[in-house]
Amino acid sequence: MTTRRWLVPLLAFVVPAIAYLAIITRGTFDLFGPVYAWQAYNYLALALADGRQDIPAEAIAAEGVYIGGKVYMYYGIIPALLRIPLMPFLDLREVPVSRLVSLFMLLVGQFAMQWTILRVAAVHGRTAFIDRFVTVALSIILWFGSAAMLLLPNPDLYYQPYSAAHMVSSVFFALLVYDLLVVGRAPRGARLMAYAVLAGLGVYTRQTYAIGLYAVTLVLLLPDLAEWRRARGPALGAAVRAAVLPLFIMFLAGCGYLALAYARSGHLTTGWSVDAWGFSAIVPRDARMISLDEQQFSPVRIIPNFVYFMVGGPHWREPLIEALGGGTVRTLSHPFRYLVYTPLALLIAGAGLWALLRRPPAPARTIRLVGAMLAIPAMLQLAYGTVFVRYSCELWPGLWWLMLVALRQIDPAVLFGRRQAAGMAAMAALLLVSAGYVATRPATFWYTSGNFEGSLSNPLPAVLAARATAPGSRDPTIAPTRARVGSGVWIEAEQRYR
Repeated sequence: MTTRRWLVPLLAFVVPAIAYLAIITRGTFDLFGPVYAWQAYNYLALALADGRQDIPAEAIAAEGVYIGGKVYMYYGIIPALLRIPLMPFLDLREVPVSRLVSLFMLLVGQFAMQWTILRVAAVHGRTAFIDRFVTVALSIILWFGSAAMLLLPNPDLYYQPYSAAHMVSSVFFALLVYDLLVVGRAPRGARLMAYAVLAGLGVYTRQTYAIGLYAVTLVLLLPDLAEWRRARGPALGAAVRAAVLPLFIMFLAGCGYLALAYARSGHLTTGWSVDAWGFSAIVPRDARMISLDEQQFSPVRIIPNFVYFMVGGPHWREPLIEALGGGTVRTLSHPFRYLVYTPLALLIAGAGLWALLRRPPAPARTIRLVGAMLAIPAMLQLAYGTVFVRYSCELWPGLWWLMLVALRQIDPAVLFGRRQAAGMAAMAALLLVSAGYVATRPATFWYTSGNFEGSLSNPLPAVLAARATAPGSRDPTIAPTRARVGSGVWIEAEQRYR
């Protein structure tokens, strides 16, 4: 027993964390190495600490938004906020910290998710070898076969908002799983404040994730809202605190997001058109981009995009969606293919869906509603007009909910009966297929935004420099981004990874 006390956390937390450190640093264990556009979030942190949002044009180049002669980022600000505590110790103008911040965000999320797997495995009380095998298999999927493994090798500008969303949503998810699948009752009262705070933080990562977190929190608030409506006398104050304060926290978070957008552009939304995007100054946008901006989401795209994320096939996806009236679509790279990479995750999720519909744990109604709300981020992303390798991350919250319901409700010893050895062999084979896919498809999992390592030397493209002329929008202390960043990287990436 003493050995097991240290062996479980070692294998479940410490060893994977060391592996993550090795992967994110390419084996160098240098957390301060440069990655593509590492200056962007560093300078956003400096700007936020100074009470503004504009950053030097050289820090973000073609990925910036050019409004009124200043340059802004349209990505979530949580990765920048996490850099602010580093400012007394590091000069963010000189020191890249993208790897450090990304690793921190991913490990927080992964630790929270690993904890939920172990808690759910413990609560069902089954101790057969096959139960432990399934728990280990889910842990392997978590660390080396889920969204985090996709984000880990790519700590650059594009992936950090996803890492932040993974961190916030995973902590939210851990609370949710503990309350509904471990304790077995819906959270009430003051505990819902934690859900509201995490949902509010989600607004500053990826809004698709945040919508799902808001929806789940509203489902959990329904009993307290009903009680608030019925409350009278002294009970009214307690009911207001239980139901209204979480709503107020989420409302304030939404207002803060709108305030940042208004300060940036003078609009209460994103407030910028395709023409304001840095790439538009270098690679002229055609009618397809304008149409995509006008019709960002369409339900017609959901099924074709889902099939594409599973098995690929760009030659049929775009014509089919446009023929069905789904509007403009773009295919930027091969997707994260679940069917090939993590087939075991899909099978376990399928078993969880069966359990959710046929015999969910108590409280059944809340668990089913939560499952539907966790699918919202996936539905939004699948309805979007562009598919890209990182856009598949939104599918994972719903998948994990189904997998943990399966872990909680389905006894693999009963499911396989005397054929337990055959079942474990089949699951092990599927995990080996996953590992083989990772090893043979580095372009999918080690995507580095066009491989711009060590490429910050040439002057900023003149067409972008001309759009960033306001005082304070340029900083001569940083190395300007090379011209290649603005001279067709988007097209190059489309051709290379299509």
